[in-house]
Amino acid sequence: MIRSSFSRSLFLVAGVALSVIATSVFTAQPAQTRALGIIEGIVTQADNGVPVANAQVTLSGGPIKSQSLNKLSEQLSESTYMPDNVTMAGIRGQYVNSGAMAQPAAQQAAIKVMSEGLPAGPQTATMEDGILQNMMRYANVNFGTSPYNSEFVSAISAFRAANAQFKVITDRSGRFQFRDVPEGQYTVRVERDGYYGRGSAVPQTGTASVTVSSRQAANVNVPMVRGATISGRLRDIDGLPMANVTVQAFAVAYSNGLPALRAAASNKTNDRGEYSIFWLPPGEYIIAMVRDSTTVVGGYLLQQIVGTFYPGTPVVTEAVPVTVRGGQNLDGVDFTHRVSKTIRVSGKVVTTLPPPVPNPNAQGAAVNPNNQARQAFLMLMQRDPAAPDDIGARQVANIRVDVAKASGDFEFELTQPGSYDLFARIPTPNQGTTPVAFGRVTLDARDENVKDLVIRVDPSVPLSGVVTVNGAPPGQNNIKISMQVDDSGAKLPAYGVNVRARTVPVDPSGTYTLPGIFVGHWQVYVEGLSPEMYVADVRQGASSVFDTGVTITGEQPSPLQVLIRTDSGTVEGTVTDNARRPVPGASIVLVPPDSRRQNRLLYRTATAGPDGRYSIRGVAPGSYKIFSWPGGDTNLFSAPIDGGYYNSRFLSRYESASKPMNVSQSVANMDLTVIPVD
Repeated sequence: MIRSSFSRSLFLVAGVALSVIATSVFTAQPAQTRALGIIEGIVTQADNGVPVANAQVTLSGGPIKSQSLNKLSEQLSESTYMPDNVTMAGIRGQYVNSGAMAQPAAQQAAIKVMSEGLPAGPQTATMEDGILQNMMRYANVNFGTSPYNSEFVSAISAFRAANAQFKVITDRSGRFQFRDVPEGQYTVRVERDGYYGRGSAVPQTGTASVTVSSRQAANVNVPMVRGATISGRLRDIDGLPMANVTVQAFAVAYSNGLPALRAAASNKTNDRGEYSIFWLPPGEYIIAMVRDSTTVVGGYLLQQIVGTFYPGTPVVTEAVPVTVRGGQNLDGVDFTHRVSKTIRVSGKVVTTLPPPVPNPNAQGAAVNPNNQARQAFLMLMQRDPAAPDDIGARQVANIRVDVAKASGDFEFELTQPGSYDLFARIPTPNQGTTPVAFGRVTLDARDENVKDLVIRVDPSVPLSGVVTVNGAPPGQNNIKISMQVDDSGAKLPAYGVNVRARTVPVDPSGTYTLPGIFVGHWQVYVEGLSPEMYVADVRQGASSVFDTGVTITGEQPSPLQVLIRTDSGTVEGTVTDNARRPVPGASIVLVPPDSRRQNRLLYRTATAGPDGRYSIRGVAPGSYKIFSWPGGDTNLFSAPIDGGYYNSRFLSRYESASKPMNVSQSVANMDLTVIPVD
């Protein structure tokens, strides 16, 4: 049984009250030449109002210094063993993800920022948060470093303090004060080890906006959420405690709606098999015993080396998530490690690909392609695309495919039973319209070895079609068509990206041709619609495939007809919090009914403006549910802005807080209350 308890305070602060009055760390101009004010505030625990002592408080407005950026890299390199380019990666990521520039230009801009810093300005605070957020993502994805560990908190606090125009530490009552602050708009930022902010771009930071007026005191309250603890016992199949074993808490991350397990925090069991995982942000976690040989590839869990998921299963789809609230001490998460049988999987890869382009030998003479061999890379994915998996990290074999025989044998071991899709990827340089080709086969791994599998790799095929607008050719337009993979292949970056990146324009007559689609299940993706347009249907022959999608085999598919209409509706309103205050930057998502949620073209999104107002145009008439979440990435792993709303498991946690609505060819007003993200 899981036992839950709350404690009044997680930390004790010894000694006398700390100084809580701060002034500018820069050389100030004479006071009589400027209009100055005061900021007074208190930092409290969000759930019970208990003061948070010994928290660092800084004020936005200072420059981003080159020295602080390099010190941040140095500190993280020493404490987390990451390369010293992680900060530069965060800068580059901020430029790219904000749409400001492409990768090559972003790299050059990052080099310049690292050497010169950035001057103070209206966007400096946003840029600083963006750098930290992208840096943490980069570190987690590439090195498996949890953004919630104490080293990150320490490094971020030092970085904030080095750049801040004002800084101070809260006293025992959680209070602080800034004097001689020039008039204007500011963001108060708070960091404290083991605490998290609400709605902040950087989860370790609590924030509050404040306006400073001349000779007046502005008051502000910054709520912080205490980290939670998950504890339990781990035993072997005989009921004996397992000592010195790593127990890992994994968060379920969402990327474009696809779930994956990502490392959040871990700890070792003691000699009694007891473990405690500290300082977790509120949210949902999957607990697992992992072997000491555990490695993280691409930031994602290699599930083959997981021993057991809580409550005692080797299968991730049977794992039971554990949910914790802020400050909660959740005890009793006990489970038994069960040893799985090793399953041997074998078969062969066959291909109809033409022989590779001959490569010259060392003397420059052409080599007979039939004497060459191809490489085939085998990757294993959970068959259910909604199940958590380790995107991009499930390569299980690399085999030789004889060109003359057009086949190659494979064999590998599998320690996690389940239902899978096994993919074979063969590079095809200088051949066809895509640089790779794919084949696949399904397999069920249970108790017996799996034999005689055959994966057939065919060339990709073109797909043509026609677009109409209100039943007529579109004429001059900006419409573009592509295909989006709609099955487990979506978890393989090389599978979906090579097709999704091939966006083709629609000519004035409405025709288009996509050059190369892999075997699999796909949905049409449409871009460049004018605000009043929406996709009403997608047809293949006499059948609608709008909701069901298109299955591509090795044969030439029938053309697709994309029907666009302009009799759309509009949804608009205001997003507020529980105190009826506007929520700038809130994410609003319009979700179709249950029976049509596999159709991503029916989803509509918007971002609330500074006054909390939003507007969604081009909505297909019909029934929907509407959701609104904070715009800040409150959980780096499960923010709805990462497409979590495409996933049924994620959406079910918030379904009761949504609002149903019907949209017609008119303007519908819908005011919303923001939904907290777990």
